[in-house]
Parts: sequence; structure tokens; C-alpha cells
Amino acid sequence: MDESLFAGPSVQVRLLDESRGLPLFSHRVYSIRCGHSTTEGVVRRYSDFRRLHESLVQRRPHWLIPELPTRGRPELPTLPGASGLAMRQRRQRRLFLEEREAGLQDYLTALRRHPVLGQDAELEHFLMHCNGNEARVDAPIF
Repeated sequence: MDESLFAGPSVQVRLLDESRGLPLFSHRVYSIRCGHSTTEGVVRRYSDFRRLHESLVQRRPHWLIPELPTRGRPELPTLPGASGLAMRQRRQRRLFLEEREAGLQDYLTALRRHPVLGQDAELEHFLMHCNGNEARVDAPIF
């Protein structure tokens, strides 16, 4: 196997915290850092990843674009007194979030290492710049 296929710019994706926003409308945010950059990362929501993916697929309909990890199911409320069930649900949710974090990292790394998509202006903007709706990692999100 040609090891050079796996060389190239890498992307680090990290779930910043469990959720942000009001409980009913909470969302998770991810920090994105490219390569060995020492600069601050960019914060993105899963919906930002989805918009990027949809744009790439729309602009290049006949290309094999890597698959975006799934969004998942909304959490069900836990009934009082069901502590064992609640613990299993929290553990499953944590495992799901860890898998999605790794999947998003693999997704962006595959895009960055692609000879053409890796040079895409929209991808570069997604990885490096804030556009007013996003915030830097070190800035609080309210």
C-alpha cells in the first residue's frame, strides 16, 4: 500500500463541551485546528459541517465526496427513578459523540488531503476563518 496516500495536511477536531444554549435548543460545538498550527482554532457546529458537505456535493455532483458522519437522534428525556437507564443513556451518548468527533476529523482530513478538494476556497474558509456567526475557540459563546 502506498503510504504517501495518508501523508499530507491533517485536521484536528475536538468537541468543546457537552452542549451550549438552552436545554431544549442545545447544540454541540467543535474546535477545528489544521496541521501543526499553533493559532487558535475555529469553532463550528454540526450544521456548519452539513452545509459545507451539501455545498461540495452540489458544486461537484459527479465526484465521490467522503460521507459526513451522522447527526444522531435527539435525546429522550429520562424518567425519574430510572438511574440505571439514565447512566446507560449517558454512556451511549458519550460514546456516540466520541465516534462522531473522530468521524468529523476523518472527514475533514480526507477533504484536505484530496488533490483538488484540498485547494477548495470554501473548504479553506471553513477551516480557517470566522464569518461573524462563529466564534474563535478562546471566545465565550452565549
